[in-house]
Amino acid sequence: DTGIGMSEQVMARLFNPFSQGDSSTSRRFGGTGLGLSIVKKILDAMGGSIRMHSLEGVGSTFEVSFTAPVVPTGADHLNETTDKKEEGRHTVQRVLVAEDNIVIQKLVRQILRHVPVVDVVDNGAEAVRLVKISEPYDLLLCDLNMPVMDGLEATKQIRETVNGEKGRLRIIGLTANAFNSDREACLKAGMDDYLSKPFRKSALLEAVERVPAVYCSSESSVG
Repeated sequence: DTGIGMSEQVMARLFNPFSQGDSSTSRRFGGTGLGLSIVKKILDAMGGSIRMHSLEGVGSTFEVSFTAPVVPTGADHLNETTDKKEEGRHTVQRVLVAEDNIVIQKLVRQILRHVPVVDVVDNGAEAVRLVKISEPYDLLLCDLNMPVMDGLEATKQIRETVNGEKGRLRIIGLTANAFNSDREACLKAGMDDYLSKPFRKSALLEAVERVPAVYCSSESSVG
């Protein structure tokens, strides 16, 4: 990472939950400071490790080490069969993803690869712009903590647009926080539901399935 780098003091607490380089980092770059603590917990559970080296103003280097099991023969066929079953269950045609984390962007694209249109933006302002100018989306997956404009403000502005009206666009918040106050904030802003990160593939697919078929592009375009 060729970003801002870190001091020894920051590195000493970096793997603690909700820890970031400084108090302005969340506003400037987005995120909640949970990413590396989650990575470390996953690696600990796998018997792996993570090491880092950083210089302020230069950047940081992270080294991850773990042993991965060999995939059994026939797994590809099993995944293909599962994918076909998943494709047959969904009617959602157009999804917009507002998420500044590149890893989660790729993960969502992979999980929703059966959906014909999956557009991705990295801040709330871009999400608002696309909802205003694009064909109606069936679903918006919206991170709460993003640079430029956060997910709550984006949702409020989207609900004021024709394409973003309740009943026409389902909005699901993506948040690293699982507190009741966060759920209440999501619903108050106009979101329909929220998923806590990191989320399971099954949880995201179930959230997509809950989009009412009558509001999906494939249904509304018939007849």
